[in-house]
Amino acid sequence: MKHYILKKPAIKVGTQPKRYGVVKLTQDNRRLRTALVEMAWRLALHQPDYWLTKKWAHVLSPGAKAHRRNRKKAIVAYARALFVDLWKWKTGRVTAERLGWQMV
Repeated sequence: MKHYILKKPAIKVGTQPKRYGVVKLTQDNRRLRTALVEMAWRLALHQPDYWLTKKWAHVLSPGAKAHRRNRKKAIVAYARALFVDLWKWKTGRVTAERLGWQMV
């Protein structure tokens, strides 16, 4: 999954794996990028306890007075962090409750 939107894959230097790269949503897999951005918008509207929703509320909330360009930049940043949180949740490193997700 990470190879779809990470800028550079993990490489090994000696015996220690060196991981580098940035979650990049501007190239690579267009369908995954679109799905992540749509998921980010839904979470921003319907998950008020999620830490990313609280962080970006001043830009992404329905009543926010933010410029369209700033909203686009914020939702992409939200989607990048969401992808990391999904990976952490899927691998068992964090629980949904700790992230602030309301599972129905």
